[in-house]
Amino acid sequence: MERGVVSAGRKENGENYYPKLELVRFTIPRRVYTQAHMDVIAESAARVYEGRKKIKGLKMIYEPKYLRFFQARFEKLNTNYTNARASYKIHPKKKSSVELV
Repeated sequence: MERGVVSAGRKENGENYYPKLELVRFTIPRRVYTQAHMDVIAESAARVYEGRKKIKGLKMIYEPKYLRFFQARFEKLNTNYTNARASYKIHPKKKSSVELV
């Protein structure tokens, strides 16, 4: 689950709230998975971390009025970004569109 700008929502003026950290939370039900499952999860997280410089940003293309962190829609960007907080741009005519540039 994303715990950053998407789940933080917007102010009344339409600007995003910018939390100090952009986080993703792994949620794993207890007593359901074996050690082999946990190993795959750990290996996958390590691969994402190792390839983090190649990971590109996302553009929010749909934002519902409520619970945007569950129902928002995104598409991939063509360029990498390094500082998401500094690179967010809100489209003035489309409050439901946020772009990492």
